[in-house]
Amino acid sequence: AVADFTGRLQTGDAALLEEVDKAYRIVMIESVRNAMMGMFQALEMFPPTPPPGDLDDEDCAYEDVTAPLPCVAQRLYNDQARRVTDPSAAGFGALERRAMTAAFLVDFAEGVGITFPPVPETQQSMLRDLSARVQEESQRRGVGADGATHA
Repeated sequence: AVADFTGRLQTGDAALLEEVDKAYRIVMIESVRNAMMGMFQALEMFPPTPPPGDLDDEDCAYEDVTAPLPCVAQRLYNDQARRVTDPSAAGFGALERRAMTAAFLVDFAEGVGITFPPVPETQQSMLRDLSARVQEESQRRGVGADGATHA
């Protein structure tokens, strides 16, 4: 099976390359999401305490990084909670499994010589904007890049 997939990738099998492209997009989204979680954890805002009072538990729109940081953090936390507890038709943890499968496919494709484009501008912009805001918040709080308080 491995040799078959390798051959199909190397010969440019359109259907398989389309699936690998979808997997790549998932990996890019998950990479940004994981980076965001790490930033909020470093700020001890995952979840924010107290939670923003104007957000519903179902609000998972963390991609809007222009919202106040506690709202973005809460939305990301809501998304994580939903992923862990949602008993969808695919079962608990289906989104996590999808992300892991996508990462495996991308790693496999890279291993056989498939090249991928750079990180999409949407994800670059989200990370750039959020990183700047988190850095400002860290400086405001007197927290260094290492997460230690420097007052």
